Amino acid sequence: MSSLLYVLVFVILPVFCIAYAARSDARREHNEEVIRAAEEKALAEACARHEAEYAAAKAAEPKRKRGRPRKNPPLMPAEAITQRPATISEPPKAAPIERPEFISAAPVVVERPASTIAPHGNNVFAGETVAFTGALPDMTRREAVEAVQRNGGKAFDEAMPVGTTILVVGDDPGRDKLDEADKRIEQVRKITPERFFEMLRRPLCLELDEFAALYAAELNAHNNTRKEA
Repeated sequence: MSSLLYVLVFVILPVFCIAYAARSDARREHNEEVIRAAEEKALAEACARHEAEYAAAKAAEPKRKRGRPRKNPPLMPAEAITQRPATISEPPKAAPIERPEFISAAPVVVERPASTIAPHGNNVFAGETVAFTGALPDMTRREAVEAVQRNGGKAFDEAMPVGTTILVVGDDPGRDKLDEADKRIEQVRKITPERFFEMLRRPLCLELDEFAALYAAELNAHNNTRKEA
């Protein structure tokens, strides 16, 4: 009994399993071939049907008349391109513009001596109150006061009021004004005569009518100089 069971389990059953698996594989391959053949047949029928429909539609369309191809214009020879027409003349060349002698390309800087008071102010002392102590080189005290007033500030010859903001210290200054300026050091600024003259020689700030009058005077003086020469 045991030998029969052994043969059944280890011999007959494996052979049966192998045979069943082989049959299943063969059946699956057959089914795949059948499906593939059916798909190819359906695809061929669809292609044939579409080709027939396309041929019928094309046959039903009216025939179009094909026009004659347009010819390109003849090319222009190279000689005609390089040759300029005889009717076109060269434009006349403009004459060069002559620059007047009194006009200079670079700005002209006129140095004024320290003792000369400018006729127009530059407002450099606007809002300032100026006092003087000591002698100024090349300028009197009265001329210095007038120069400050002409440039928009207030000036005092002898006194040093409370609102003084600038003290010009010249040669041999007075001790009292220097001590007073040191006490009000946050308010009073001490400058040298050289600094004072430098502020006076700054560029002029003129109104339009003043500039026109000054330019006309300079131009007339220049013309008179040329006539005399």
